[in-house]
Amino acid sequence: SIRIDEVAFSSYPFASASSLVSEYARAQEKDIIRRLNEGIRAKGLRWTAGKTSVSSLSFEQKKNLFLRKKVPNLQGLEYYTGGVFEVLPRNYNVPVSPAVSQLVSSFDWRSRHGQNWMTSVKNQGPLCGSCWSFATVGAAEAHVNLYYNQHIDLDLSEQDLVSCFPYGGCWGMYVYSYPRLFNHIMQQGVVDERCFPYVQNQWIELPCSQKCSFPEERFRFSGATVGGSGLSEADIKRALIEHGPISAAVVLPEGFGHAMTLVGWRGVGYNTVWIYKNSWGPQ
Repeated sequence: SIRIDEVAFSSYPFASASSLVSEYARAQEKDIIRRLNEGIRAKGLRWTAGKTSVSSLSFEQKKNLFLRKKVPNLQGLEYYTGGVFEVLPRNYNVPVSPAVSQLVSSFDWRSRHGQNWMTSVKNQGPLCGSCWSFATVGAAEAHVNLYYNQHIDLDLSEQDLVSCFPYGGCWGMYVYSYPRLFNHIMQQGVVDERCFPYVQNQWIELPCSQKCSFPEERFRFSGATVGGSGLSEADIKRALIEHGPISAAVVLPEGFGHAMTLVGWRGVGYNTVWIYKNSWGPQ
């Protein structure tokens, strides 16, 4: 039994436990960004750290962005807000081959003939490892603009591929499934976003049957070329110039990969800086 002798009431707005936790997390993130930028300046690196749509995610949420649900050493990439982010050491220099030296030093589909031919940056969210779908759809949307030489700016459905391609899903997709993916798009196509809106939830994977019956748009490849690690730097650059943005993957030293849309490059000394359209939101 409990005996209560007195009850006191105060109108002072005490902070709730959840607000205190959120405040602590924001302070912790701010401190991490400060220390990252100090380290970047000390090492003479060429990028800037800041708050992004990924930096404030929990460890469990970050796991969902990667294949096999393991977070690799991102070397600060989740805090990247601008500049040149390097995975390899600064002293990594290779001679420029004659095939590469014949090409332009920089190329970017965000700035060709005075226009940005890419569609807006999307966000796959922390609950679905669907980077492979966003990388492919991002390239497809840009190819439509280039084919018609005007800003059609389709908003195609990433969910269509996540739900309807049998070798993908929210748990990621292996690189060797890309030939099957492109065959799927050639045969079945990709509908517009309104027909099948994106839902970033790995636990409730929407069945393909939830796609609308009469989409406003349906995109199909007439053909596709699948490259691989055997492609040379010159091959990739020529493909970007001659055909448009590419669905590509970056493999980190630990062997983990993340797919994005490759839109161009910039030469920095002997090195090539590749430019990607990511799927982690505009910031």
